[in-house]
Amino acid sequence: MSYSTPPLNVEGRHDAMEEEPSSQYADHRQHIAEQMLLSSPPGQFGHVLTDLRKLLPASVLTESFVQEVTKVYNARRGIGLGKVEEMRNLTEGQERLNMKRQELERALAGHVTESYASDSATTTMCSVKGSTLHVIIYSERVNLANFWSASWLSEWSIDDDKLSGSIQVRAHYFEDGNVQLHVNKSYPVLSVSLRSDTAIIVECIKLAEETLSKNIEATCQELSTEGLHSLRRKLPVSKVKMNWSDAAAQNISKVLHNNTEH
Repeated sequence: MSYSTPPLNVEGRHDAMEEEPSSQYADHRQHIAEQMLLSSPPGQFGHVLTDLRKLLPASVLTESFVQEVTKVYNARRGIGLGKVEEMRNLTEGQERLNMKRQELERALAGHVTESYASDSATTTMCSVKGSTLHVIIYSERVNLANFWSASWLSEWSIDDDKLSGSIQVRAHYFEDGNVQLHVNKSYPVLSVSLRSDTAIIVECIKLAEETLSKNIEATCQELSTEGLHSLRRKLPVSKVKMNWSDAAAQNISKVLHNNTEH
């Protein structure tokens, strides 16, 4: 199983690790293992853990450590957060906030059904913290048999002043290679607040998601048609860069000609 991890700053660590007691060294290894597990591509947490078990002793990957990291990993995906309990003995302001949460949950359910693929595993959570509503939409599609997986995490906070949030996109393709796409887009201030209609809040979230999706699609298209081609070398005789469009057309003509002769 192929995967990649974020770079680790290990400058000067060699001498330090030799001098540290074994207990502190174990903590350091747990920190590295935690970072590797939390950066696992969609659907591959178990595969990364299996590889780490081959590299590290059981005293490092203890059951309690693995459970805690798994809990954090799942929480980032909106899994295992628990069902939101109904609020009781509310003040007037809290009652309005709770009603807003319920309205938002229903509206988000419709948005997810309309905008997200039916064959993806999608989780939606809407919770209250203080005077702020928090929204998590996590969608994941995993097809390891065909060497790819992808996830989409949309997080938002709404209070009396603004709507803010972020979207994280992860994609991993590892057939005959190891290619990952990481996109992090922040939305610090949008002109929507808790005083806005629920439909307007959901529409703003939907617009942000659709715009980012289209931008990623356009970027990938540009990369495949222009970005990679711009890296080509000059031809040795003519000293000009190869025209990929002409080369493709010539290759198709050659194939058709050979098939005709046979």
